[in-house]
Amino acid sequence: MAKRTVRCKKCSGVLEKEQRQEGVCQYCQLKGKIDQEIENIKKLSEESEDPDLTRQLEELESMGSALKRKREEEEVDMEIEDTKPIIDEVVSDLDNKEDTNDLLETKELELGDEDKKPDLDLVKNETDIDDIEYAKSLPQDWKAKHVQVGFGSIIKHFIDPSGRRFVSRIDAIRTLSKLGDREKDVDTLRSGLVADGWMGHPLLPEGWYAKPVCKTGGNNSLRFLTDKNEWFIGIRKAIRLINNSEEYTGLDLENLHTFFGEYSSFTRGTDENWMDGDEYLPDGWRYKIIHGSNGDYARVLSPNGDSFPSKSKALAYMVKNGHDEAAIKKMISALVYDGWVESSFLPPDWRYRKCKSGRNEHNFLSPEGEMFPSRKTLVAFLRSSEKYTEEDIVNIDALKGEIRAKWISDKHDWIEDDDTIPAGWKIRYFDGVKSNKKPRK
Repeated sequence: MAKRTVRCKKCSGVLEKEQRQEGVCQYCQLKGKIDQEIENIKKLSEESEDPDLTRQLEELESMGSALKRKREEEEVDMEIEDTKPIIDEVVSDLDNKEDTNDLLETKELELGDEDKKPDLDLVKNETDIDDIEYAKSLPQDWKAKHVQVGFGSIIKHFIDPSGRRFVSRIDAIRTLSKLGDREKDVDTLRSGLVADGWMGHPLLPEGWYAKPVCKTGGNNSLRFLTDKNEWFIGIRKAIRLINNSEEYTGLDLENLHTFFGEYSSFTRGTDENWMDGDEYLPDGWRYKIIHGSNGDYARVLSPNGDSFPSKSKALAYMVKNGHDEAAIKKMISALVYDGWVESSFLPPDWRYRKCKSGRNEHNFLSPEGEMFPSRKTLVAFLRSSEKYTEEDIVNIDALKGEIRAKWISDKHDWIEDDDTIPAGWKIRYFDGVKSNKKPRK
């Protein structure tokens, strides 16, 4: 009986026994992984223009091209075992890859180290950057080009007077720094980082630069470039580096926190999703609706760019920092939009509301923005403070009766003539909590 030959659904190559269930050969599986990585890095590259991301994109596209050429060179009746070691090794490298910021390395398809020249076969189109102001950010007689590579990504290449090409400004800085005799060019390229969207700041460690990860508002993530030309994404990595290095001081760490706070405030202030709250918030304050797992709620933003998850948190901040009394009063009045209500049984300017968790308990809020999670904690606070009397404490029990009366009234608030029930029936809607702690009706 003739041996049955099973072929790949994508390339018609002969499948090994263990590949037949999926119906795709290792070559096509690897190509799919490479294509997916290209798409991922392309998205990141278009947003961030990171030099190492563009290098990764070029390397992946080179890998795909090399793999395609190797496949085409094989005979139609090739044995799968001939290419299995190569494919296995590349697949292993891809599977062990932690994220799209790690450089992919292979042995059979080696692409070179940091200093290797770019594969110009990938360049689809390039144009000179003729901007006079941008030219000032380059050393004398250098050129910069807009280059379209791979799947349409646009990056910058830099060319020195000898014709040597660098895939990014940072690539040029790193390479020339290793030579030791090009300090002037390195200084010019580094000072010109601002032309590519990087920013220096007195609060950053000496020689450091920072750049937004995303060009759009609403994202505070930053990438950092150190004085040693190392770059990484995220304030946490920057903090970790400073903490773990003897080159930096506690003042450097404090300044970094201050810098990131100021930057975050600025980006929030330019976020168009924040809406003016002039009608019910203090002058200059804004708000944004957030769709949370337990329902919608409003964050508030101060004129200085400080963000708060609720009006009660904003109130506590205003009181602590001595804001204008009229502004504080207006914020207190706005608490009603977060469900806080007044009661004659509470001291002046105090509020209460039902717990969001669905428990048959209530939270209480002081005029200073301090919240108490239950009646028990509120009574304990009133007893410990000289500002409040025994009458205030007794009134809390009276408030309990008022709340219970309202609950009974709501409980018996049956609705007649509801279209969702048979004639003569009544229905009542209520708020509750499911077993997974999410609200229901």
